[in-house]
Amino acid sequence: MSSQTSARPVSAAASDGLVERRLVTLALVIGGAGLVAAATLRPEVAMLALLAAGYLLLLALFGRERTAVLTLTAAFATAPMAKGLASAPDSPWTPTDMLLALGILLLVPTLLTRAVRLPGTYLLGVAAIFVTGWLATAVSPDPLASALEFIQWLMLIVGLVCVVALWQPTALVVSLLLGSYVAGHLVSVVVAFAEGPLEGGNRYVGLTHHPNALAEAGLMAVAALLYLFYLRRELWYRLIVLGSAALCVQSVLMSGSRAALLVIAGLVVMIPLVERSVFKGFILALGGALLICALPVVIAASSDGSALDRLAGTQDAEGSDRIRREATEKGLDAFQASPFIGSGFADVIEVHNVVVAVAMATGLIGLIGFFFVLFSLTRPLFTHHPLRRLAYPAWAYVGLMAAVPVLDNRTLWLPVSLSAACWAASRPPERVQVPEEAAVQATASTSREGV
Repeated sequence: MSSQTSARPVSAAASDGLVERRLVTLALVIGGAGLVAAATLRPEVAMLALLAAGYLLLLALFGRERTAVLTLTAAFATAPMAKGLASAPDSPWTPTDMLLALGILLLVPTLLTRAVRLPGTYLLGVAAIFVTGWLATAVSPDPLASALEFIQWLMLIVGLVCVVALWQPTALVVSLLLGSYVAGHLVSVVVAFAEGPLEGGNRYVGLTHHPNALAEAGLMAVAALLYLFYLRRELWYRLIVLGSAALCVQSVLMSGSRAALLVIAGLVVMIPLVERSVFKGFILALGGALLICALPVVIAASSDGSALDRLAGTQDAEGSDRIRREATEKGLDAFQASPFIGSGFADVIEVHNVVVAVAMATGLIGLIGFFFVLFSLTRPLFTHHPLRRLAYPAWAYVGLMAAVPVLDNRTLWLPVSLSAACWAASRPPERVQVPEEAAVQATASTSREGV
């Protein structure tokens, strides 16, 4: 009886695998025929057909799940540049979006077999955002623009986060994704060194579309490296991680972003609390004291336009502060005009503050829901969860919210979403009893009652 019971899952699994292979083969045949037809058209179409043919070959060689991982790895590698790789700076779609959508599409059969219990705070927060967001969109002066912006935001804070929670990527896959993110940013840093700064401000952009975007990617790369650093103890490995972190910090300095530099300092201060180490706290305090003493010399030696130089106060920095202050005041005025329902998402891009933008768009209830979502993503860092350091990017995002002008920032949300991997792994799967074991326990229970 037990052999028959155990044979069914194996047969079902083999049948599912056979069906999947047949579907992949059918897709390859149909796709190949379509590509042959497309290649006879314009050269641009033929180039796209060639790329698609290469991807289909990759799918045939490595299978669906491995190809999905490789595709998502490419999405994380391009995320630090995001809009810098788009066809135009104002384009709503980027290569990162296309790779992300394709990778998730390949994961759908896997996601449909998974189950996860999402945190109650996250579900409550998402429900509040969803209801208030659509109500605000309905009364918005431009409902279509508001709906498009809201949907893009939902695709990140709900779609992407839930995909990670359901997917439950292994530690190796998580390391691959974060490592590719860091590598992509380092490529952008090399290009920044090669091309030099922008004219007039001595600020660098690399492969991104704006100096602040370079800083955001550098900050998230540092947060990712705080997770990668503790994966291995070999000296050579940790030296590589520290060297990469130094380049990422340098990219933030080159970008001129003061907010990103301050958030990096905040992440460093958090390390002893996360690691629960008195020794690390002492070393950090000593290093901080030395840095404060040396700060005037470092600022004087820094180049014009760097983050340290702008922290000391420059005409360019004062202009940026004035623009942010005016945008924030405009967002607060809109929030005060409709504090409970909100005014929609049509004008959120003009507000250089995520908190004010969410309050303006969804009202007070939606803002509280957003705080619940952020709490769910940041909480794992101070637990005993083995993957707790994946929440460093979420904390970096919280620190940077006051200076981020858009809600649907892929550069920030891709690494932030990996914190959801802690939700599933924090709950060990319930132990399923085999029939014989259940029968033995029932017999033992009957015996004890008889005694």
